[in-house]
Amino acid sequence: MRAVAYVFLLLSLAIGGACVASSLPSPDGSPGAYRVPNTQVREIKSTTNGAIYRLFFATPPDYATSGKRYPVVYMLDADYSFALTRNVVQHFVERSKLPEMILVAIGYPGASDDMEVYYSNRKRDYTPGAQVAVGYSSGDTGGHNGQGGADLFRSFVADEVIPFVAAKYPVSNDRTFIGHSYGGLFGTYVLLTRPDLFGRYVIISPSLWFDNGLIMKLETQSASRPAMRARAFFAIGALETQTTTGAPMVQQLTHFAKKLKDRRSAGLEVTLDVFPGETHESIFPGAVTRGLLTVFRPAPPSS
Repeated sequence: MRAVAYVFLLLSLAIGGACVASSLPSPDGSPGAYRVPNTQVREIKSTTNGAIYRLFFATPPDYATSGKRYPVVYMLDADYSFALTRNVVQHFVERSKLPEMILVAIGYPGASDDMEVYYSNRKRDYTPGAQVAVGYSSGDTGGHNGQGGADLFRSFVADEVIPFVAAKYPVSNDRTFIGHSYGGLFGTYVLLTRPDLFGRYVIISPSLWFDNGLIMKLETQSASRPAMRARAFFAIGALETQTTTGAPMVQQLTHFAKKLKDRRSAGLEVTLDVFPGETHESIFPGAVTRGLLTVFRPAPPSS
């Protein structure tokens, strides 16, 4: 996962630059930083776990005056997902393939400056199961052993981030989630435990192997609960195998998606795409593009 975070961090910076920097050359003729249009960055301190998070926003240019309410796409790992996804969305909005929307990417202050802390933060927040060595204060993230904070992070998203966004932007109740790797694991966890939190899920290369396949046990437990109502797009690269455990990620996700489909829930649409030739490090750009186009496709006419 470190490789993919690093690669897409560089790509995001190359595409977007610093979101608060000037887009004009300096008066002395030296080059200036490029600014991504119609973006903002805010920080929020969670009352749920005490951690500080950085929220990246991308909006339609006239969102404040249009009188419209927009669907919201929430994504994790902001430092590599935000600029790339923002440009993908703009490309397809301009071609009437996606609706106008507001993007919200959740990240951490200084993530690109201290990648070790970033890796520890995301493992702490995105992984379900029993809490182990979880720390939330600055410099005390639990290190690489810290895990199991998904319940608190889910509460932070549901009870703090979503209301925060609704208070500051004209949004509808149409919410989408995007997550990759541990972020995909978290999205799968939310789908099983709070499926109503989002109506659309783009889950890419989820780490279903984590904690001896805990998520598969949760799927079995959730099968008896009320029917889900969501569009869930799953994607994985055909060449993906978990490097530490050797877990067969493609087979695991194929099995998991089949179990969801076998529920035959009228309100649950499940799509699984396996991308030939792609690895864990290369899957995100194509998968987020196809995923958004899939979950936002028009509903078929009722018979």
